[in-house]
Amino acid sequence: MIRMLLFVGFGGFLGSICRFLIYNYFFRNGGSDYPWGTFAANMIGCFLIGLILGYVVAGNDLSQPLVWFFATGFCGAFTTFSTFAYESINLLNSSKIILSIAYIALSVFVGLLFTWLGTLAARSLS
Repeated sequence: MIRMLLFVGFGGFLGSICRFLIYNYFFRNGGSDYPWGTFAANMIGCFLIGLILGYVVAGNDLSQPLVWFFATGFCGAFTTFSTFAYESINLLNSSKIILSIAYIALSVFVGLLFTWLGTLAARSLS
């Protein structure tokens, strides 16, 4: 159990740092009301989890500790549903209705698309 927690924890540590760096990059260089940093992290995370778990589901050998590290730890900390929800509400409260709806719709649609593309990429690696 300790070993599993260490793999998940270290993956989460790296994932949260990467998310922070992406968020700050877009915050400093964005210049728009659209939450590009969170969107980018979530879409990259969707692709990565599709790739990782798609690779395993396709029958490829990936050790359980690596799955814990990447899927649960890294992707779990790298992506953020709570920030997505907060930013969506914040846009609505700022009377940016169209932007909020676009953010919600694009996040869900593109997130599903990127997860699916990740699983397709994983199959091609098999």
